[in-house]
Amino acid sequence: MLRLGTLFLLVALAGSTAYLFNENELLKGKALALRSKINTLQSQKRETDAVVQHAFKQTARSTEASPAERSGPSAQPDCVKPVERDYATKTEQLQVNRAVNEKYQLLLGSLNLAREERESVVSLLAERERLLNVSTHGYFTDPVESEITVLELEQKLEEIDREIAQVLDSEEAKTYETLKNSEFEQYQIKEFDQSLPPGEFLSKEQSKAILLAKLDYKSEYQNAIFHAAKLVESGQQNEGFSAFEQAIKSYKTSYLDKARNELTEQQFAQLEQYEETNFEDMLSSLTAAYEESEDE
Repeated sequence: MLRLGTLFLLVALAGSTAYLFNENELLKGKALALRSKINTLQSQKRETDAVVQHAFKQTARSTEASPAERSGPSAQPDCVKPVERDYATKTEQLQVNRAVNEKYQLLLGSLNLAREERESVVSLLAERERLLNVSTHGYFTDPVESEITVLELEQKLEEIDREIAQVLDSEEAKTYETLKNSEFEQYQIKEFDQSLPPGEFLSKEQSKAILLAKLDYKSEYQNAIFHAAKLVESGQQNEGFSAFEQAIKSYKTSYLDKARNELTEQQFAQLEQYEETNFEDMLSSLTAAYEESEDE
């Protein structure tokens, strides 16, 4: 009996091994096919870029006037302003510079670095903002190419994060981690400040304090909603939705309790009212996606 059981076990193990081997080979085949498609897309993109660049140069040459033509009767009137071909680049640079200066002002104001190191950090921050603004979806975007772009952007952002961390000390690195994805919260604080009546506007110290209060509890909130989403996806929707509500309530309570100590009574009353709507919208957005999938 024992030998017969051992035989059955060996047969089962052999079958499992064969199945896993086949699955492994299948996955290898899919990976090779996807890699081939990625290489093809990248090759096509390079060819297209080359054609477009050549066409652009030809158009540029045909539209450039000679010195004689510029001074002759066919020259444009003084009232016509020629289009700046680098206008978009200049505009983007201005926006990136503004984003870096505003988003990272708490970091840049406390950096204790040599000039070259500081310039290196600022340059990396600017490159990070450019990458965040890269469009990955559009009317003419191929879905596969879009996914490739998203993955490449994530890798480049991680590389920049590592380079910046190597230059900063531990406190500066902590501040950077707090601020690098804080644009929405900074926008909210600015919007709230603008909603206050004259005489109750926030001071720089108050803006900094309530921003940091909101960001301090953001990571805890993100961890909480991650686990809540796992509950919903595993079929425990009621438990997951309750966990979403608890995460929102905990985030709001902790943040407002800390902000209360930094504001006047009128400022805090306004902040409570302002954030009530924001947190309600956050909860609705968390549950809406799952409710829509149920309806379908």
